[in-house]
Amino acid sequence: MSGWGLFIAMVVVPLQIAWGHQFHVSVNAGENGDGSRRHPWRLESALRPPTTIHPGDTVWVHGGVYRGHFVSRLTGTSGKPVIVRCYPGERAVIDGGSLSGSILTVQRSFTWFWGLEIMSSDTVRVSREAGSYPKDVPRGECVTIDQEFDVAGCKFINLVLHDGKLGFNAWSTATDPEVYGCVIFNNGWLAPDRPHGHNVYAQNETGTKRFAENIIMHAFSHNIQIFGSASAYIDNFDLEGNIVSQAGERNVLIGGGRTAMNTVFKSNFLYEPGGGNVFNLGYSEFGRGAENATVTGNYIIGGSLSFKSVNNSRIENNVILVSSLSGISPDRYPTNTWYDNKPAGVQVFVRDNYYEPGRANIVVLNWDRRSSVQADVSSVLHGGDRYTLLDGENYCGAEVTGGTYKGGPLVIPMVERQAATPVGMTIPPPHSPIDFGAFVLIRRP
Repeated sequence: MSGWGLFIAMVVVPLQIAWGHQFHVSVNAGENGDGSRRHPWRLESALRPPTTIHPGDTVWVHGGVYRGHFVSRLTGTSGKPVIVRCYPGERAVIDGGSLSGSILTVQRSFTWFWGLEIMSSDTVRVSREAGSYPKDVPRGECVTIDQEFDVAGCKFINLVLHDGKLGFNAWSTATDPEVYGCVIFNNGWLAPDRPHGHNVYAQNETGTKRFAENIIMHAFSHNIQIFGSASAYIDNFDLEGNIVSQAGERNVLIGGGRTAMNTVFKSNFLYEPGGGNVFNLGYSEFGRGAENATVTGNYIIGGSLSFKSVNNSRIENNVILVSSLSGISPDRYPTNTWYDNKPAGVQVFVRDNYYEPGRANIVVLNWDRRSSVQADVSSVLHGGDRYTLLDGENYCGAEVTGGTYKGGPLVIPMVERQAATPVGMTIPPPHSPIDFGAFVLIRRP
């Protein structure tokens, strides 16, 4: 194959949402607000919730920093979720500070959390204690679905989850959640034994847990860990369209003390330039393998690729360029495209956001190492739209480019990029080299 050329991904039709009553939250709210724009609630009051919030209603969270830990007991229905959403054009940050435990804990069903930034500003990132439960790292997990409650049908849309002890946690009792379009990075801490803390950690027994179109990067330990002991289920995961890169230990691990059943792993972009483990299905060290997996249409690049006891599964139409293989080979899975060396060309994928028109993730495979590339963004922007392009590895930093869209291809610079520095540390992790890029394109109001 001499070159990959330019490829633009599919266009999707955005979801249309029928709004119910609308309420407002502000960092400056008093104790006796009524949820109106003029007299907003405090965030903790809105999540408690007031008896005036019903299925189908929307809670707008206005810009500012909301400090502390919060528990959501809002309850919607499958057809009428309660939506907790950052107000358009504003930046709402929930900062857990130096408190341990989950920064946002979800205890009720059918609530959508949309566009919020959740993080910890605590500066302690190095523990003197080995193990997963140090007492000297006082930071919380960004989002946890409470395993003491049977929580169903919640969605986490276009969130920014960073610098927590972990990013997103969902255990077996959480049924059918969706994590979509989120940017998750720099979660975890350093310890004497190894790096700890994952961007995503999940288990599942019934229903399906879906992770789609997320950018998940620079976890201290694992970017995605779907793992459990012999008594924990890791079944029915659907991972599609995610961009996962540069973890401290492993990029993606699916496996554990039980066989991982019915994994769908489709159209993801995995990139591990440092030589670590890019994808481990079945958990090659201690796991029981995987059964009835579907692994199709992925780009798996860099590092080691490990399978263990992967049976009755469909592994096809993937593009694979890795440094080492274990339990998987071109002879066993010939319907994939295997590379020994980097190919020529440039490949650009524009992946429209299903929930938010005017937003898309852009993936660049820049094997020609060009200083800039072009992307057809006509499915996202129209002439005259104001826009910003953000680096997925430095989402809260300065924009890569922006302005008013005049039509034609969008030029994306591929040089002079720097990853976000973890809170409490002075040196950023290495940014991906010029041959890879993950970006978020957003139409501005």
